[in-house]
Amino acid sequence: MDNSMTVVKFYKHDNYKDQLSFNVTNFLSKDGIASVQCYESLKTFIDKNKIINRKVGVKIQNNIECLISLLILLKNNNQVYILNKCNTHYEEMRLCDEHSVCVILRQNNAANLYIENISNDTNEGKINVACICLSTSGTTGQPKLIKRTVDSFIDEGYRYIDALKLTTEDHILIPLPISHAYSLGWVFAAILSSARLEITGPEHFSQITDSITSRASIIVLTNEIAKLLTLRVRQTKTKITNRLRIAMVGAGMISQRLADEFSDVFSIGLSGNYGSTETGTLFYQMPPMNLSSIGIPFPSVKFELRSERGGLCENDEIGRLFVKVQNYLEYDTADLAYIDSNNNIIFSGRASNSMRRYGRWISPVEIESVILSVSGIEDVNVYYDSEKDVICATVVAKKGMDSIYLKDFLKGKLSRYKIPDMIDFVSEIPRNFLGKIENPTGKLFLNSMEYYSNILQQYKLSSFLMALIDSKLLGYVQMGCSLDLMSEKTGIPKDRLEQILSIAEQLGLLVGQMVTGRTDLDLLEKYSDLEQVLAKKYNSIENLQHVITNKTYEPSSASIDLRLKYQDALHGQQHNYRILYAMKKIGKLQQKNILEITVSNGTYINCIKRLYKDNTFFLYQPENAIINACFDAGSHDIEIFNSISDISDNSIDIFIINNSIHYLSGLSQLILKAAKQGAFIIIDDIFSDDSSNAVMLIDWLSHGGQNYLTSKTLINELNEIGFRSTRIDDRKSFYQSLFLFHHEEYI
Repeated sequence: MDNSMTVVKFYKHDNYKDQLSFNVTNFLSKDGIASVQCYESLKTFIDKNKIINRKVGVKIQNNIECLISLLILLKNNNQVYILNKCNTHYEEMRLCDEHSVCVILRQNNAANLYIENISNDTNEGKINVACICLSTSGTTGQPKLIKRTVDSFIDEGYRYIDALKLTTEDHILIPLPISHAYSLGWVFAAILSSARLEITGPEHFSQITDSITSRASIIVLTNEIAKLLTLRVRQTKTKITNRLRIAMVGAGMISQRLADEFSDVFSIGLSGNYGSTETGTLFYQMPPMNLSSIGIPFPSVKFELRSERGGLCENDEIGRLFVKVQNYLEYDTADLAYIDSNNNIIFSGRASNSMRRYGRWISPVEIESVILSVSGIEDVNVYYDSEKDVICATVVAKKGMDSIYLKDFLKGKLSRYKIPDMIDFVSEIPRNFLGKIENPTGKLFLNSMEYYSNILQQYKLSSFLMALIDSKLLGYVQMGCSLDLMSEKTGIPKDRLEQILSIAEQLGLLVGQMVTGRTDLDLLEKYSDLEQVLAKKYNSIENLQHVITNKTYEPSSASIDLRLKYQDALHGQQHNYRILYAMKKIGKLQQKNILEITVSNGTYINCIKRLYKDNTFFLYQPENAIINACFDAGSHDIEIFNSISDISDNSIDIFIINNSIHYLSGLSQLILKAAKQGAFIIIDDIFSDDSSNAVMLIDWLSHGGQNYLTSKTLINELNEIGFRSTRIDDRKSFYQSLFLFHHEEYI
């Protein structure tokens, strides 16, 4: 194909720095083959559908086709609204309705584009200048929609070119979602410098390591992706022959541990990048870095630090950071920083997250940096509780670390007023692929006295119900027995029975008319048996008091009685409906490797293998699960894994996580390690954001469940490695939520 056929020219506007063109021979697709031919077909498709001067939604996937489509749409002077992969259909429609988007460009399983018309209003002729509209994450405030013109991205691209000396010899690898502003800035840098550009997802580990070894000179990272790559290389013992000249991390400060570990594995120091969705990249620094600094400004970026009084700050005085880029109006970053005696710009945190105590600004970033320097500390989040006027630290640490030791250490490193008042140890701090988390926000209030008095007496209600079940009275009521017959069978005097049944009716345990759906009394008895065991031990008042006041849970071996009652209640025959329902959603099962992660005796795979025998089955129990699994399920054809490391790389077609998600840490790492291409994930569990049976959540305190407490946390984490979720239960289940995840390239 003639090269001139593959060049796109952007319309030149007066405020464009340069006339932009790109050559698609410089783009690499996922398998490393140049995507030369797709441009013509995509341009023909977009032009044929007259997508010009319109508001267009684009469901961005991490492939060359989507990227080239985005650039052609901008060339056609469209206003492009990026629909993130984690957006639900409802959220997409709401955004499109709010902003009068008339058409959505999507990609199907075969990577072919198709049009979804959602409005009769074409908006044609109403667009003054091409721009990209991106949603912020909301982790630094309320989520909002940011509009950035093409010339703002061009300006950002030239910042990278001028500062990092990008040339046609460079090969830029972006293993991040290209729907994010940070990635798009690098895309424009690659286009403007005529460097080769390779985009992929973080789940494509083999492609990333191959690119680092054989072709990439620059890799674009976030903290979380850098951590993940480092961990994967170490776990797989992959030999890295590094040809990188730059490994740049954006969207967050870099910890000393990550800098050291990445340098050790990849033989190159990390570079830092500071910016925002609104402005693009602003500051950078090359190794060796001052990890508390945001670096020096990119060419053409001007900044000021202003005090609360509005004047310029002196050295070592914390102020609000204002920047000016591309001769635009001044922009308030809403970040705090100061310049130290060595002229380093030291980041102090978001103004909304920073603390004001005793007339001084306190930087949570500074406190986090010191805590992370302690041996055994893996992650930390520091925030300010303004209602209680206390500094709080949430810490992930290895066993043996406690708040007394940590506070003693901090006394020698921080001023007294900077030391956290409250330190809470957790197993994980959920972060998105940018490394961002949401600090606790909002205000909670006490409920009414009437509500609390009612709750305090609920033990009477449950105890009474358990007694009715154990005495078989509920069974006789369900059979329609008369009082005389019930009295004869139970030996309870008739007048006493009348009193018992009257109380049961007043409490709502018995009702005067038939309810929809027949109560499964056998299953109810099993739930009653389980709750009686839990009430005597794990959920006893004494145990819950211990768990709440000590903020820790020390697992102990579950009794055989508890194990059996747990599995009878939660994993019996009644569970088969949910299993078959999930399998139906996947479709035909043949010659698949199926792994069940469970605290049961393999309920899912024991049911599946009766119907779909031509598969290979595996079982794994999370190491800290309180209920010991019965893996002697009488089946010699199920392989049992004792640890995650036993699971072979890229070996699993279907992951089933059955009532064990809250014991399972590092799920995305397991999926990235073990998943075959196009793998499915089934998750059958209860989450704290499904409040229909919220009282069940107390079990998490007494059983030690700490991971993925909300479905939102789970969905976001799997979204970041390329898996989309569908909630597939139809609420016929007793309390659980059933999710199906599938890699977005194969949906």
